[in-house]
Amino acid sequence: MSTDSIIELAPVPVLYVPGEKGQPVFEQAPAAFDRLEAQLSSLKGRRFYGTAVDGEYRACVAQEPGDEGLAIARGHYRVENIAASVSQIGKRIVIGSARR
Repeated sequence: MSTDSIIELAPVPVLYVPGEKGQPVFEQAPAAFDRLEAQLSSLKGRRFYGTAVDGEYRACVAQEPGDEGLAIARGHYRVENIAASVSQIGKRIVIGSARR
C-alpha cells in the first residue's frame, strides 16, 4: 500500500543544484544532491526537496538566514515517504509537480 499523499506548500525559498538535463530524472537526482550537499557546511536540521522543471531535476534545500536562493512555486505537490528506503532514493525519487 502506498503512503504517498498530496500536500499544499506555501512558497519555500530554496537553494538548488540542477541535474544533467537530457538524462532520466532518476539518474540526475543522486549527482545533483551530492553536489548540493557538498556546498553546505552541515546537513543537520536542513529540509530537502526535489523537483523537475522541463526535464531538469533540481536538488533543493530550504533557504536559511545567510543563504541566497530561489523559491519552489506555491502549489500542490506529491509527497512520498522515503525514510525506510534511503538506499533506493535514486530509483524512487519524487518529482514535485504543481497542480492548478
